[in-house]
Order: sequence, then C-alpha cells, then structure tokens
Amino acid sequence: MELIEQMREYALAHGIPIMQDEGITFMLEFIKDTECKNILEIGTAIGYSAILMCGCHEDIHVTTIERDEERYQEAVRNVKAAGLEDRITLIFADALECEITGSYDFIFIDAAKAQYRKFFEKYSPLLIQNGYIFTDNLAFHGLVENPELAQSRGVRALVRKIKAYNDWLSENEEYRTQFLDLGDGVAISQRNRLDVKGMIFDMDGLLLDTETIAGKGMEHASKALNVPLPENFHEMILGKAVPLIKEIYETHTDGRVSYEEFKDCAQAYEKIYQEENGVNTMKGVVELLEHCKQRDIKVIVATSSYLEKAVVRMKLAGIYKYFDTVISGDMVQRSKPNPDIFLKAQETLGLAKNDCIIFEDSNAGVEAGVRAGMRVCMVPGMVGPEKLAQERAFQIFDSLQDAVEFFQ
Repeated sequence: MELIEQMREYALAHGIPIMQDEGITFMLEFIKDTECKNILEIGTAIGYSAILMCGCHEDIHVTTIERDEERYQEAVRNVKAAGLEDRITLIFADALECEITGSYDFIFIDAAKAQYRKFFEKYSPLLIQNGYIFTDNLAFHGLVENPELAQSRGVRALVRKIKAYNDWLSENEEYRTQFLDLGDGVAISQRNRLDVKGMIFDMDGLLLDTETIAGKGMEHASKALNVPLPENFHEMILGKAVPLIKEIYETHTDGRVSYEEFKDCAQAYEKIYQEENGVNTMKGVVELLEHCKQRDIKVIVATSSYLEKAVVRMKLAGIYKYFDTVISGDMVQRSKPNPDIFLKAQETLGLAKNDCIIFEDSNAGVEAGVRAGMRVCMVPGMVGPEKLAQERAFQIFDSLQDAVEFFQ
C-alpha cells in the first residue's frame, strides 16, 4: 500500500480531490459484495480510485476517463507502478465528447460536478440491467444542505446544480436511488427492472453471418452477368426489403440485366456456397436465445429476406428450433425504414409495444423500430450507427453477447 500512500500525499500537495476514506471504503466493499467486474469511471484524476477498485477482485477491469493532461499522465505512471496496465484502460478525453461502447456493471461518476446529470444521461445506456451508478460528492462539504454557507457566487451556483442533480435522481422513474450520508455524500442508482416479454430479431448480419455470403453472391453475379455495381452497393441495400432493393438496383444499372435475373444468379451462387460452407451464427446468438427460452420470453424473426430463404439459412445455422414464427419481407407492403415488419411481428407475438425489444444491425432497421414505437437495441453491422441510431437506440452493443449480460 506504499503506492497508495504516496498517491494520497501527492493529491494533498497538489490540491487534487480524492474520495474521503469513509466514502471509498464503502464503495470498495459494495463492489466486492455485488461482485462487479467491469467498471467505468468518469474522472480518473491520478488513478487513485481506479487502482483501489482493481484491488476488490483480481478479475476486475476498469475503464477510466480523464480530460486533464497532467493528471492523466500522473495516472499513467501510477497505473504502471501498480502493475495494472492490463486491467485499467486509461482514456485521455473529455467524457462528454468521447464515445465508448460495451457494457458495464458499475459506473462511477466523480468528475466535474456541474455536469453530473449529463454524465449520467450519456453513460447510463452502457449499464447492464442489474448494474449500479455510484455518484460521489453530493453533499459537497455540507453546502447542499446549507447553501447559505457558500462563500462565493461560483460555489453557490455549483451547489444549486448538485442540488438539482440530487432532485433529478430522486424523481427519475427509470432508476431507484439510495442516498447515503457517507464521506462527502454518495448515491447508488440502479435501473428498475425491465419487464421484457418478447424479443424481435432481424436476421441477416444480426443472428447470422449472411452478409458475407450475400456479398459473395452479388460479386459473382456482377462478374458473371457483366453488371457493374457501385462499390457501396451492398451497404446501400442493407436492411431493406426486396421492392426497395429492386428500385436501388435499377437506379444504379443500365437496365440490360433485370433485377430478377441478377438476383437469381446471386442467390444460386449463395445457395451453393452456404451448402458447402454452412451458415455461421453471430457472437452471442445462441446464448441470448437460450436466455429467452429459460425465461419464457417470446422470440420472433422479422427479416427483409424471403421466407423460404430465411428458413433455410436458420436451419443450416441450427437456430430455427428457437422460433415459432418468421415474419419476412414479402409479407409486408413497405420495407424498412418503414415500421410495417416490426408492427406485424409485435401483433403476431400478441404483446404490447412496451413489452417488446427489437434487435437490429442496420440504421434502416433502427429507424423502422423507432417508428414502430418500440425500444431498439442495435448491434452495428457493416455500417456503424448513424445520428438517429446514436440518439434513439435503447442500447448499442458490440455483440449479442453483451445483450445477454445486459438482460440477465
């Protein structure tokens, strides 16, 4: 613990705030008791709390963000001295500007107090279902309860913002928050449990690694039929139903080869390829479907592909047995980003919109889900999340494996 004492002395000498003993002792015990292992910290300072949190369990990993370069560099030295470079990921950035993906079971907010609510709103989507958000300094030396004792206008303004944050936490219906008079005042927030009764899945690129097969089919047809296509043609048609794909094809070709002929050639090659090589599931698919099975959560596929093609691929991948119904693109009049296919899937499940979660890998699919009035989780495929997906997706996961952890 010699390093920790040196860090405490350094913080005191340089006017760097670190958690009070009572508060950090409680937080560390809480992390141990709840077995949190993947932690996001907003406000590294010199790495004091990150290093202590790693001491709770040997398999804990901390991702921590710091915008002050001098403090960041000191944290880098301290993490190296502690031998924790492989367990602490240090990010030099403004936490309100950087983008982080993944899922966390514990988020620790201890940065600029005036921005607490913004930090909470920005990073809470990364919290797993049963995770915790821990906020420090909510008493602010007793001034929140006794604002008349604040000595300057700037401090009074900061106290008002902390008080507003506390009130917001208390009134937030999505989270339940416990305030504790420990250290300089802490709060523990946990999301109220989602009552998910049905999950609606896109197929290509989300459940199955079929985008690779489709790309090979289109490349073969383009060469075999001498039909030049734009380099981003595959991206242009991702997540869209057949009528719209046909329209896009006809817009970008000379009409010499019909869409039907091109499609038949590509699909003939795809069929041979997948029969010879099989169809792979994406990461976490089977685990999530097993999770749904164990918890009696209804599952349905809503895919832009033709029904026969979808069923064949799902059978080849070994996941057709999990689904009672498949809603295909030829069953609805309008394709994504229109909401028709998801509304039909929800109606087929016989569930209310609030009871359903949609999983999508394309931006058009996310837009369709949002327009259908349901929560949409995105697992970005070949094209990353665009503005609407970033702003409106309920969660953005790196893979469906992260979704398993989130919904447990």
